[in-house]
Amino acid sequence: MPQYTLPPGHRAASPARRWLQTALAAVAGTGVLVLAFFFAMFALMAAALLVGVVAVRWWWLVRAARRRAPPEDTVVEGEYRVIEHQSSDDPRH
Repeated sequence: MPQYTLPPGHRAASPARRWLQTALAAVAGTGVLVLAFFFAMFALMAAALLVGVVAVRWWWLVRAARRRAPPEDTVVEGEYRVIEHQSSDDPRH
């Protein structure tokens, strides 16, 4: 197993110092995870709000279009007149 030496002017950290560094790293890591969780929740809530706004807008437009359109079961009434074609010698008619 290779032996590693510290650079000149450096000394090995004491066990108490290593424990403190580990504890601070754990606290910092936990803080980063909590911030990431809240950021993700904020992003999901913003996306849900955006989807909700788009859905309500779509519903409003469809509702307005249905009000403007005539009902499907209505009968269109009107008058008509039959025009009889008079025969002629012209082959186009």
